[in-house]
Amino acid sequence: MNRSGKIVLGLLVATVFIPCLAHEPLTLTVLKDKATADAATAEGKAYLKEFFTNPWMLAFDSADEQCRDAQVRSGWHGDFELGLIIGGNGYPTDALVSPGDEALTCLADRLKASGFIRPPHDGFAIYMPYKLTEPGTEHRTAAPVPGEPSNQ
Repeated sequence: MNRSGKIVLGLLVATVFIPCLAHEPLTLTVLKDKATADAATAEGKAYLKEFFTNPWMLAFDSADEQCRDAQVRSGWHGDFELGLIIGGNGYPTDALVSPGDEALTCLADRLKASGFIRPPHDGFAIYMPYKLTEPGTEHRTAAPVPGEPSNQ
């Protein structure tokens, strides 16, 4: 191969691999931003409305049940974050959690094995923050202040 051919080949290789190397790593922050953008579209809104139905709850409950032993070892979480990237075939390609302990990692791994409805596009992001509340306090905006009326 002559010198100009090697230069052209080198440039072609660089145009393929440099964008891959410069790609931002997937974090919950990146996933959350992508999920916000995906949810803002008409297709995204329709998909999420259908996604969070009985099949999602069955998949989540099944994953949760399979991870009970890990939950016992890791402890219970009142607050955590879960993010999914759903592939074009309906299966999650990525599942991120925070905190990343044994129990939540187990949950993420089990959810990655679950099939869901096909998203509007490959790589559709879903971000879910979880905050457990005590029964009966779901509508409160803050803790009651002594001497002031309840804010329920």
